[in-house]
Amino acid sequence: YNHTDVASICGGESFVFGKQTLTTAGEYEETFTSVHGCDSTVMLTLTAFPVYDVFETVTVYEDDLPYQFGTQSLTVEGEFIGNFYSVTGCDSIVTLSLIVKPEDNIPPDIVCNPIEVSLNSSGQYVLVEADISTILEGTTDNDSEFDELLIEVTPSSFSCEHAGLEIPVLVTVTDIRGNENICSTTVKVKDQTLPRISCKNINVILDENGLASLSKNELYTSAFDACGIANVTVSRQQFSCSYLGTNNVIVRATDNNNNSRTCTSVVTVTDNLSPVFEPVADQIAEADAGECFAKIDYPEIIVYDNCNVEELFLIEGLGPDAEFPIGTSRERWVATDGSGNSDTLSFEVIVSANYTEPSLNTISDIIVSEGTETVSVQISGIFDGSLCENLPLEFDLVFTNKSLVETFSVNYFPGESTAELLLVLTENSIGESLITLILKNTQTNEEFSTEFSLVVSAVNHPPFLVEAPENMEMKAGDTLIVLLSSEKGVIFDDTDENDSLYFSLAMEDGSEMPEWMRFMNDSLVAHPSISDTGCYKLLLIATDLKGGEAYCPLTLCVSIPSRIQYMSDFEIKVYPNPTSGIVYIDFSKYTGQRAEISVADILGKEILRKVYSSEERIEVDLSDRATGIYFLKVLFNRQEINHKLIIKRNP
Repeated sequence: YNHTDVASICGGESFVFGKQTLTTAGEYEETFTSVHGCDSTVMLTLTAFPVYDVFETVTVYEDDLPYQFGTQSLTVEGEFIGNFYSVTGCDSIVTLSLIVKPEDNIPPDIVCNPIEVSLNSSGQYVLVEADISTILEGTTDNDSEFDELLIEVTPSSFSCEHAGLEIPVLVTVTDIRGNENICSTTVKVKDQTLPRISCKNINVILDENGLASLSKNELYTSAFDACGIANVTVSRQQFSCSYLGTNNVIVRATDNNNNSRTCTSVVTVTDNLSPVFEPVADQIAEADAGECFAKIDYPEIIVYDNCNVEELFLIEGLGPDAEFPIGTSRERWVATDGSGNSDTLSFEVIVSANYTEPSLNTISDIIVSEGTETVSVQISGIFDGSLCENLPLEFDLVFTNKSLVETFSVNYFPGESTAELLLVLTENSIGESLITLILKNTQTNEEFSTEFSLVVSAVNHPPFLVEAPENMEMKAGDTLIVLLSSEKGVIFDDTDENDSLYFSLAMEDGSEMPEWMRFMNDSLVAHPSISDTGCYKLLLIATDLKGGEAYCPLTLCVSIPSRIQYMSDFEIKVYPNPTSGIVYIDFSKYTGQRAEISVADILGKEILRKVYSSEERIEVDLSDRATGIYFLKVLFNRQEINHKLIIKRNP
């Protein structure tokens, strides 16, 4: 079994728990053998209660005897010992010292003193122990301590109705033997609690007279005092322009006992009314003849404001002392008061003027050749009729021969003294026309005109290509003769009657023609050698009797005859490849023999041709050539080999 048990002892006693003798409180464990011979474990919680030894002093009067002390009835003073059981059942020893006094019939010696008290925030006051001690200061008793006396004060509480008065009170003092004495005094009741008042801030706006007023109630939210508010006063209720901005107004609350408290209300005074101008009509004037300006009787600018106008100034226009130009001018005034409110006044000054007729300089006669598409005519000295302002102008042309001009336009900016007249001529037209230029002021309808002539004369037309000959091919060593007819309509033609053509032939790149190629009597004669293989760009030029020219590009390609062998074992070395410019050709196996070397660009244009007496290594300088792909051709001992070269410049 497992069992739990509890037990208690008094201080100084012992408790036997199995084989253990216990004298202190705690938890203990013991093993017991049951009647069946089995072990059982018992857990014991032991509590030790204390035993008390008490000394006590008691004072009694003779008429209170006998005094009962336990089972003893005592009639004289002295020390006595008794045994008592405590609530835990343990014995306690009490030693009593008994003092016996004679009987007391003397009342307290009472002294009453006046006092002052102050009502609390609720308008009440109740006498406290300290107040009673002050009232009875000096009071004694032959047998009782002061704090053993029974004291009664009537009345002991006060309210607002007693404020400011000395209230009579009756004080009764009784000692512990019941002896009583009475006295009277006064309690002066004061109200020293300040009233409570809460202000609020407010904004006011001045009226059209620059004034604003507030009632008292608008300056505070509440005022309270337990004994009542007698009045509320404020330092200011009326406001004018001089109080614009924030103002501290003192609000004072006074209670019925003349206690007062203040708070501050911030009154913000604003002026939202803008100044007001007296209206001004538009001013109309006329400039003197030939004048661009006029003086006017400038109107008086009058403005009103409920406070003061701080600024009055002109923000647009010329002002009272100015001369006004012809046309319409705007005058704009602004007035601003001390609060930043503003108003504007606007009126126009209209000055009229007299205008003269427009004019321009004489235009010279114009002679152009047939085929001219556009003629630009500069017009100068343009005057619109006014020295004071830019007036709108309109240009028009009248022709005696309308067939010469298809359209016309004038590029002119108002106020400028020059313009450009553009005449777009009719295609293939020739002849003469008298042109009248009319200049009109569209505002005044005044006009001015001037005349000039336009002559379009016939011109020579250059020849043009009709049909290009086919490109030409031949073998090196052969002779080629090609007739290139200069008869009109075959290769080239010319629209001019009685005109004839003659031909010439040149290299397309402007270089001299090779010696093996000739052009005579409208025929190309060519007799190239092996070293002349490749394609040649030619330019056939047709020229008429007046020097007009037309061009036709031709190509002549010279190839190697079939008897020339191409040998794959023609062993030479070309390096470096790619190169930055210098190329070496290694002829180490064929020294002492003649070699022809040429280089062409990617378009087939030959850029180098040279004959060398082959040494072990030939240097070819291409440093002046741009980065790109080139073709190297070597003719050697009637054998040909081609190499692709790459020139690559360092960045």
